[in-house]
Amino acid sequence: IEDFTKVVSLDSKHVEGLYMTGICCQGLGRFRAALESYDRALAVNSQHTAWYLRRYLHYCQRRLDTPFSAYSADRELDPNVKEGWCKKHPPHCLPRIKEPKPFDKSIADVVIPDEGSRPDLVKVLAAAKVLGVRIQYDSPGFLPNVRQQRAAGLAILHIAQRM
Repeated sequence: IEDFTKVVSLDSKHVEGLYMTGICCQGLGRFRAALESYDRALAVNSQHTAWYLRRYLHYCQRRLDTPFSAYSADRELDPNVKEGWCKKHPPHCLPRIKEPKPFDKSIADVVIPDEGSRPDLVKVLAAAKVLGVRIQYDSPGFLPNVRQQRAAGLAILHIAQRM
């Protein structure tokens, strides 16, 4: 986020910097900051693909405390929006679509705890690390991807809990 923020501080109308800041903030659960970045990007270029992520942000924010098994973005999101997003069509090319519910300001952003502050979290992340490294090939030409390994390890633990 710091690098994209620096880009935007140098050029406040740098659409890609605003867009990437929004993506990072949304991924961290900082929905208000993400919404602001997307709005600023769309103020510069109303047809930018930030339009799609802004819509998706509204969808995600309302499902923060809902188990994944209770909803399906694939079934619930407008098929025209999904296709336009994948093909990066300018939003004005889409047929008439329903507006999303407005951003709910009463829903708090996600607060990510410091990894070292919770012993239970430290144990889970340690187990995920051991499992995640086994997913990736150890071969010449393949660099280790720590984020991918952590995600895979956490997915393995999640599946194991469900079984």
